[in-house]
Amino acid sequence: MTADEARDRGRRIVVILTLLTTIVAAIVAGLEVEASTQGDRANRESERLVLTVAALQVSDTVVENYQNRLVTDVLTNQQEGLALDYAALQLGGKGDDAGATQVGYLAEAARARAKQAMALSDVYSDPAYAPAKEGDFPDLQGYLVARSNAEAALVAQENAASDSYNLWNSRSDTYVAILSVLAITFFLLGLAQVARRMRPFLASTAAALLLLTVAWSAFTALT
Repeated sequence: MTADEARDRGRRIVVILTLLTTIVAAIVAGLEVEASTQGDRANRESERLVLTVAALQVSDTVVENYQNRLVTDVLTNQQEGLALDYAALQLGGKGDDAGATQVGYLAEAARARAKQAMALSDVYSDPAYAPAKEGDFPDLQGYLVARSNAEAALVAQENAASDSYNLWNSRSDTYVAILSVLAITFFLLGLAQVARRMRPFLASTAAALLLLTVAWSAFTALT
């Protein structure tokens, strides 16, 4: 092989390496954009879920107090209605019909307040927690546990979104580092175009870096 043929062969190798590096750089840049996009999406979802969980935690405290108060109102008014019914019977037995009627009205009012509290209460209106028969206690604890489980499910989703963000963000950073190595590869190939005596060394080094970036990119994409 003559010197001119060797130079031409060296130039062709450098050109081929430059084309391959350009292709790899384009692929890695696309992967970086995808990782950055997925990371931003996961970060937004994580932030949304953080706010949702925070709002739900505040809501759970308010709802728990509200439902407890309604259940207490129901039981108090039901007991008051029974007590007034008993009082009305006693007054009627003593011949005080007017008093018995008046106390009867009070008993009906107490029962009406109990029904109103039931209508406002989730544990009375939801068949899953409502008492099986009138006078039984509703499943307030089951209702609160269900809300707690819903909150825990949202927390798990938030953790998953946060993990996804960290994964994609790490991939994006890795692709940026790979692009930096490819920039060095381009620099070495540019020098190889003009530095004839150093061309074999520069081309070999660039080829090694190119292989490194391909392996690095594949490992990052698959893990």
